[in-house]
Amino acid sequence: METIKLKLKTPLWTGDIDTRSDIVRASGFMGSLRWWTEALMRGLEKTFVCDPVSDGRCPEKTEQQKKEIYFYCLGCLLFGATGLQRAFKIQLAGGKSVFNDNSQPIKIVPGGRTNGWRLGSGLWGDIDISVIPYKAYFDPVLILLPLLVATRWGGLGARTQHGYGVTDIVGQAELKVEAAAFFNQLTTIKTMLPSGFKIREGADSFAMPNLKEMFFAKIRFTAEGNDWWKGVDGIRERGKRGQNDYYRGWTKDFKMNNWIKSGSVPIAPAVKNWLRYGGGKVLWEKNQQNIITQRGKRDWRN
Repeated sequence: METIKLKLKTPLWTGDIDTRSDIVRASGFMGSLRWWTEALMRGLEKTFVCDPVSDGRCPEKTEQQKKEIYFYCLGCLLFGATGLQRAFKIQLAGGKSVFNDNSQPIKIVPGGRTNGWRLGSGLWGDIDISVIPYKAYFDPVLILLPLLVATRWGGLGARTQHGYGVTDIVGQAELKVEAAAFFNQLTTIKTMLPSGFKIREGADSFAMPNLKEMFFAKIRFTAEGNDWWKGVDGIRERGKRGQNDYYRGWTKDFKMNNWIKSGSVPIAPAVKNWLRYGGGKVLWEKNQQNIITQRGKRDWRN
């Protein structure tokens, strides 16, 4: 069993049936880890990974010499599918709720908007991830490399588009994961399949996450003083009390102050509003036309 410690730089959201995230749940975390792992796999040449929630998901079944043969993609061999147990298990422990009043989330409304973004508590602190192998062909490198990519360039858990799930691996400098080891282990899986199982092949869907189709960027800014966050659009108070355009803001709210004390500031609503309706439109719009071509019909600004 291998244990990895994650430092939560922004709240982690793993969620439950009541849309709350007051304790850490392995199921929500596992889905995010699968997303990153499969995106890595699709970035490899001649590596097919199915859409695990579509009608075309694994397994495919044929009959050869009066025996049923089941075909699974590499993603399903690792994370499981109908008729196939997952190759490993994770146990999560740790994390503290940012605020305990989950009945009313924070609703941040930037200037000029009537609707806003609802932000629930999430978890902060450190999370211990214990990785327990189930299959002989499982090697921890198969999830360590995706985990490294996610922590350095993306997020984990749900609602990452709202700023949740930015993490660091504690002691990351000592955690050496070679990309070649990840690729070699995928090859090893193909040689260790039990009788009646084969690798599924095909062409990846153009709409599925693929690391080759992604780009990453980090933006840094300089903050003046410890109270800079009180001036963030959607957090600060604006207008005059008693008037129609008055907005009370969140600078004095205990939930927001607990969030700040946890070590981050929820600036995603302000950034999204700037990109969609403010000065950030020059990055993607010309003459009121979207100048950025995206695959399918998904709105990249979401």
